[in-house]
Amino acid sequence: MDAEFGIEQVCSMMNLSESYLRSVFRKETDTSFGNYLKNVRMRKAKDLLLHTDMLNYEIAEKVGYNDSGYFGYCFKKYYQMSANDMRRKREEA
Repeated sequence: MDAEFGIEQVCSMMNLSESYLRSVFRKETDTSFGNYLKNVRMRKAKDLLLHTDMLNYEIAEKVGYNDSGYFGYCFKKYYQMSANDMRRKREEA
């Protein structure tokens, strides 16, 4: 995933206005584009943590976060545990 990917790029590719896409996206998915993208990135990060030996900063880059510290903050806020804690739970199982 590209860290620069966002609604602007989608609108450009689809030749739509941002306000129109935001409105349609929320109506159809009951969430914002930004929240949807965050959910996709966090689920992929969890999958990589549980099924690979990639380092946290590598996972951060892979799912679209340039700053591994910010990725860690977002991950903990999303899952209520740090990426390292989630990895430890995998190793204990």
